[in-house]
Amino acid sequence: MELREELPAGDITRYRQAPVTRPNMVEIHGQKRSLEAVRVATEILKRYPFYWERKLWLSHDVVYERNGSLFSFDLSLAQDAKSFPLVKGGFKKDHCAVCGWELYETDDASHGVAFTNGAVWVCEECYRYFIVGGYFSPGYSDIT
Repeated sequence: MELREELPAGDITRYRQAPVTRPNMVEIHGQKRSLEAVRVATEILKRYPFYWERKLWLSHDVVYERNGSLFSFDLSLAQDAKSFPLVKGGFKKDHCAVCGWELYETDDASHGVAFTNGAVWVCEECYRYFIVGGYFSPGYSDIT
């Protein structure tokens, strides 16, 4: 004969782990952003072993297509000055690759200083929380 003690259902449910839910929005620079969009952008940037460097954002030289509104960072196109005139400091602003925060040449560090891997820029808040921070990491490690 097997002895088995039955626990009342109420005792068992208190030991169940409640599901952890995250909000579907996150506040960055005082504005609500889609958490999923931030997670996807962060995941893409963290997929590669980029070296991130904190730098002042400065206006970039660009070339514009003379007969249109298109531009390029490929300054070698300026060799054909008739078709692609060079505009010194012509690219006056950029955006954080995670949240879209505007970056431009200014003394205000929140808009004028960010992290770059040489191709894209990430504002300091997104870098701190999402690139090097553990925002998307589980709240606790697995217990084995």
